[in-house]
Amino acid sequence: MASPRVRAEFAYEGRFGGPPRGFVAAPGRLVVLGEHVDATGGPVLALPLRRGVTCAWGPRPDRSVRIVALDAKAGDRFVLGAYAKSGRRWADLVRGVCAALEAEGVRLPGIDLVVAGDLPARRGLGSSGAFLTAVVKAFDAARGDEPTPPSTVADVVTEAERTWGGNVAAPLDAYVAAVGAPGRPLLVDPARRTHEGLPWPDGVEAVPIDTGVHPTRAETPWAERKAELAEGLKRLAHAREAARATGGGPDDARLLDRVPEPFVRRARHVVTEARRVAEGAQALRRGDAVALGRLLDESHRSLARDFQSSTPALDALVAARRAEPGVLGARLHGFGWGGCLLVLREVRPDAPTTDDAGGGPDGGPGDPAS
Repeated sequence: MASPRVRAEFAYEGRFGGPPRGFVAAPGRLVVLGEHVDATGGPVLALPLRRGVTCAWGPRPDRSVRIVALDAKAGDRFVLGAYAKSGRRWADLVRGVCAALEAEGVRLPGIDLVVAGDLPARRGLGSSGAFLTAVVKAFDAARGDEPTPPSTVADVVTEAERTWGGNVAAPLDAYVAAVGAPGRPLLVDPARRTHEGLPWPDGVEAVPIDTGVHPTRAETPWAERKAELAEGLKRLAHAREAARATGGGPDDARLLDRVPEPFVRRARHVVTEARRVAEGAQALRRGDAVALGRLLDESHRSLARDFQSSTPALDALVAARRAEPGVLGARLHGFGWGGCLLVLREVRPDAPTTDDAGGGPDGGPGDPAS
């Protein structure tokens, strides 16, 4: 299949009768380490993907927006400032981003857009965040002004997801799509909207492998796990306060003993995963891919045993990939119960890369599982 840029350019000329003024792109992402930590405000080790979403754009003389989402096989037209839901999720998310930007005081120009992607949805790869961030970048280019700050991009995309898409999205995906360069890892603090660029070890690659199972959050115990995690962290915080009152130290490993089941399991995953994020960043700084692989293995055991977001069938898939020659580590990736595996392996010229993520390209309708 042609690249998203070629597809977008061809479709733009056919739909709007001339070449686009320009192109913008936003990458998808992998969470190398830090699964479920960002939801609690903790740091995440992220890797922007070479796959993503591209927008071909051109200016308009009025305040209309005309958009064609190739992967949704649909289009939309609306007038800036007159925002109402259309009943189509992907189109409403675009309208919501425009509304959120103008609420921030940004005066948006009319624009023609064609959007194309090669990022499969429901794989936990951040397709919805990449889609909406690419739209923001297109408006930035059309305005000819300073780019929207990454922190603002994360805020407006999160707001659009919540109010126009009915999805409680973390800001990580849009932030990484705004600042990320493909293949260059980032240590991201989603709460502070800051990041640190890190090196990637030579001779290894992180690859998403499709599990063939693609549930939505509503089809899984995700909401239950989220509530249990919040309760576990609240009880851990109370244990810390009690320890300080008696002159004790904030030793979370010891204090977790005071948290009952099942809350202790959920809190323990986040506490130990945050440690793995810090250790993973150190491993990247010294180019230690073997240590990074061990941390991925530990992360999967924690997801399976403590967060309990895996299944025996998914555990078997992880074990099978981990046993392959050249594989340094593997774990379930995303919110759980399906999506992709993340495999860290030595680069092999004959091995498939991110195409393992499978499925048709989908940069338009959003990714409820990411």
